[in-house]
Amino acid sequence: MQFFIRMGLLSLALVFSFNVFAVETFSLQKNTHSTVALGEYQIFPEKRMGNAIYFQYNWLTSFPNRVILDVLPIPGTQSLVYLYADEEKKLAIGLHSIGENQQARIKRVDDEFYEVWVLSHGLRAIFRIYQNKLMRIAGHLRTATGVTPSHNHVAFYHIVNSELITKEEGKLERVYDFRIHIIKRTAEKPQRLDITIRNNEVRLQLSWVDAGILRYYLSDGTFEDLDVAKLLPDYF
Repeated sequence: MQFFIRMGLLSLALVFSFNVFAVETFSLQKNTHSTVALGEYQIFPEKRMGNAIYFQYNWLTSFPNRVILDVLPIPGTQSLVYLYADEEKKLAIGLHSIGENQQARIKRVDDEFYEVWVLSHGLRAIFRIYQNKLMRIAGHLRTATGVTPSHNHVAFYHIVNSELITKEEGKLERVYDFRIHIIKRTAEKPQRLDITIRNNEVRLQLSWVDAGILRYYLSDGTFEDLDVAKLLPDYF
């Protein structure tokens, strides 16, 4: 009987020791050599395949075939995006959400631009890889973004206002005011077009007709062409 009691105590001690060790492997010591400090986030080890993201020195995530290079939080949420290089050294943006109720999604627009939705918070954000760095173009939007790329420029929009109007037959209809921004691929910051577009749907379809003409489609089936090169002459 004493033998079995001793063996049971020994087994419990081994299990307890293993669990303590397992927890320790998910924490990061402060001032660790080769740690990249990014506010409350840390990357360790620096520029190494399979490195990890930490939040306040607690492990969040890692990938055996990725080198994590940078981290940016999505404002007002517990989600973040990170810049990484794959095994072929190609850069891309990934998404990580803390907690089960974040309901976050990421969409790759092209090699440079990504859209993120955090459905649980009703937020949208646009991120960009610019000169091998991670950038947040718009981080606290509550409306659709419609990121539309061309070879040299990228357009996106968001709703700035809405109101209920009374139509001739007395019915109420909500209309939305949209603002369009243009990003030159060789420039760091976007430029805003000094116009407002009104539509009665929450989305605005955009397309590039040519290098300097942006077309938008309204919910009634009509469309208009914007001479963006004329509106932003120093940006084209």
